[in-house]
Amino acid sequence: MNVMLYLLNNNSLPWDNFHHQLKKKKEKYEFKDLLKERLKVVYSQKLYLLVPDDLKPMFRKVFTLSFDEMPNYAEMVEAVTKELHKEIKILYDMELSNH
Repeated sequence: MNVMLYLLNNNSLPWDNFHHQLKKKKEKYEFKDLLKERLKVVYSQKLYLLVPDDLKPMFRKVFTLSFDEMPNYAEMVEAVTKELHKEIKILYDMELSNH
């Protein structure tokens, strides 16, 4: 899902510049420092803001699954496919209106 949001958000995610932020704080840092920063709630909140409104219910379901629960992949694929078709239609309509 993060990859989908990355692509929908012009190849960017809220934690893209972690290494720059950590470099400012300290000269040397480890992967655990990056992971600790990424797991802060603020980044999940920022990520959620990037989710298209029609996909938010699906994201809520997935984010609240317990470790041993499996997501409903068919439902996820259907929701994403619908969103992509909407986006494609919007782009197509914009292209038509420009001619």
